[in-house]
Amino acid sequence: MPYRIPFVNSNDQIFIGNEDFVKEANSLMDYCFKEILDVITSLNETKKDHLVDLFNICLLSSNVLIGHANYGTKQITMFTNKMFKMADMYLTEFNATLPPNSPLMISRNYLNRSFALYQKKKAAATK
Repeated sequence: MPYRIPFVNSNDQIFIGNEDFVKEANSLMDYCFKEILDVITSLNETKKDHLVDLFNICLLSSNVLIGHANYGTKQITMFTNKMFKMADMYLTEFNATLPPNSPLMISRNYLNRSFALYQKKKAAATK
């Protein structure tokens, strides 16, 4: 859901049902997804130096969508799932580079809590 300013009609209220608005909004969303994936791809070329950054980018991207997206769209669901899978992969790879019980290990708690919230929000959207 977009942010709200009291007593001001937002674009989603003004243009609700307008197909041109929906197409443009989807196009902008696709652009944002592409830009995020471009950043991840560029960092992935030297991923051993950027595993923590990659984990954070993926998890932050999914959390922004959890907080603000409409899960009625396949596009949002697919991108969020992709970000969670990638975050999990980077977390696992980073922790594997450290000695056992290292204080530098990234905890799975943040990832697990975010994923649980995502599942809850997705289930609520399908009701």
